[in-house]
Amino acid sequence: MKIAPLTLGLGVSMTCGYGALYYSFGVLAPEIARHFHWDNSFVFGVFSAGLLVSAFLSPLCGRLVDRFGARPVMSIGSAVSAVLLALHGWVEQPVLFALIMALVPLVSIAVLYETGFTALTQRYGSASRSHMTAVTLVAGFASTIFWPLCQWLLTVTDWRGTYLAIAAVYAIGALPVHLALPRAVSPAHAVKAGGGRGDTRNAGVSPERRRKALILMSAMLAAGGFMISAMSTVLMVLLTGAGFSAASATLIGSCVGPAQVVSRLLDFGLRGAMTPMMTAVVSSAATLLSVLTLGLAQSYPLMAIGILFGVLMGCGQGLNSIVRGVLPLYFFGAEGYGKLTGNLSFPRIVCGAVAPVFVVFVQEHFGLTAALVALAVVAFIGLATVLALARLARPQ
Repeated sequence: MKIAPLTLGLGVSMTCGYGALYYSFGVLAPEIARHFHWDNSFVFGVFSAGLLVSAFLSPLCGRLVDRFGARPVMSIGSAVSAVLLALHGWVEQPVLFALIMALVPLVSIAVLYETGFTALTQRYGSASRSHMTAVTLVAGFASTIFWPLCQWLLTVTDWRGTYLAIAAVYAIGALPVHLALPRAVSPAHAVKAGGGRGDTRNAGVSPERRRKALILMSAMLAAGGFMISAMSTVLMVLLTGAGFSAASATLIGSCVGPAQVVSRLLDFGLRGAMTPMMTAVVSSAATLLSVLTLGLAQSYPLMAIGILFGVLMGCGQGLNSIVRGVLPLYFFGAEGYGKLTGNLSFPRIVCGAVAPVFVVFVQEHFGLTAALVALAVVAFIGLATVLALARLARPQ
C-alpha cells in the first residue's frame, strides 16, 4: 500500500510529538533538577501528576474530536504544546515552571496517537488499520531521533536553549500537518471513501455483548499501559537488578526500538492475513514472555537471554500501539470512535502513571523477584482479557 500524504504527515507529527513532549523530557529532566535544586523524583513526579490528570480529560478530548473533528483539536493542541515547550526556555519562577511541566502531558492527549487515530477513522473508516500501522511505524523512530538530538543540543547550548530548539522543531513538524487535516466527515462517508465496512452495524461484537467487550478491552488496555510504562521507565533498574552490567543493560535496551519497528513492519506487511484480534494476542503474549524471560535472566544473566527479553518487549510494545487504535475500531466501528477511545484511555493512562512508582516500591521493599511476579501477573491479565475478547468477536 502506498502511504497517503495524510498518513505520512500524521506519522511525522507523532514522531515530533512523542520526541518533543516525552523523550526530550527524559534527557533534560536531570538538568532541570540541578538548575532548580530539586530531586529527580520530584521532577518526574510533577510530570507524572500531569499525566494522571490527563486521564480525566481524555474522554472530553475524544468527545470534542467527534463533534468538531480532529483538525481544530490537534491544531490548537500542537500550538499550545509548542508554546509550553518554549516556555521551558524562558520561565525562571520555580512554581510556574513546575506548572508548565505538568501541563505538557496534559495537553499532549490532544496531539498523540488516540487523537491521530480518530483523524484517520474520520477519513478512512474501517479501512484505517493499515494507515494506523503506518503512522506507528514512522513514529517508532521518535526516540532514535530525539534522544541523540537532545544530547547533541546540550553540547552546543544549555537545557533552556535545547527546549527552545525542540519547541521550534515540534512547531514546524506538527502544527502544519494538523492545520492541513481534512474536515471531519460522517462515519458512513468515511467508510465509502476508505473502501471499508466501518459502521456499527458491521462492528466485530454483537450489541448484546458490547458492554462486556468494553470492560474486557478497558482491562486489556490498562494492563498494556501499565506494562509499557513500568518496563520503559524502570528498565535499567530491572536489568541491573537481574545481574547485567550497565553497559550490557544499555545494549539490551537498545534492542527495544528496532524490535518495535520490525514488529510494526511485519504487521503492516501481514495486514491481509492478521486480524486486529490476532495482533492483540501476539502483543500480549510477547509482553508476558518478555517478563518471564527477564525472570530467567535473573538466574542466568546471559546476554542472549537479555537480548531475547529486549526483542520480546519491543515486539509487545510496538504492536500494542497499533492495538490501541485498531481494536476499538474492529469491535465497535467508526461511529463515536473519538469518545470511545477517550473513555478507553482513562484506565490506561491512570495505570501507566502509577506503574513506575508501584514497581520501584515493590522492588525496593520486597526485591526484584516480587517486582517481576507483579509484572507477570499484570501481563497475564492482559493476555487473559485478550483471549476473552477473542471469544466475544463475531466473524467479520
